[in-house]
Amino acid sequence: MRTKVKLHLKDEGGDVDTITTWINLPEQQAHDHYIGKRLNLGTVADRMMKCFKVETLNIQDVNTKGTMNAVPIIK
Repeated sequence: MRTKVKLHLKDEGGDVDTITTWINLPEQQAHDHYIGKRLNLGTVADRMMKCFKVETLNIQDVNTKGTMNAVPIIK
């Protein structure tokens, strides 16, 4: 399984941002993997942000390359 997720991030100053990425995990494991994790979104200087919400955008079965339309989980 492959899951496309939108990560909702917040830094210590309260600024928020989002990124969208694929991860080779089933939906629930993808959510568990990112929630509470700190990510560095900086390109020149460090910009550490903590994931506070994960939104599922797409789920794909890697064996069939097909998209599975499931109701998204939002944590």
